Amino acid sequence: MTRPPEREPSFVRSVAPRVPERQLLTTREAAVYCGYKTPDGIRKAVFDGRLAVAGRRGGRGTHMFWRVDL
Repeated sequence: MTRPPEREPSFVRSVAPRVPERQLLTTREAAVYCGYKTPDGIRKAVFDGRLAVAGRRGGRGTHMFWRVDL
């Protein structure tokens, strides 16, 4: 008797995070869009002047970025 092929549990599969279709992205969304694991790379790029911020969410919230600038 043969055993059925083993399947990996569904909780093990990793699903790539989706980036919204919006043109303005938050820091976290921009990090996913650019392939960073954490938003720290985006914040460092802003600090170094390599990336321009489109503004802040709500005036004092998280940085927002235009998708075309990324």
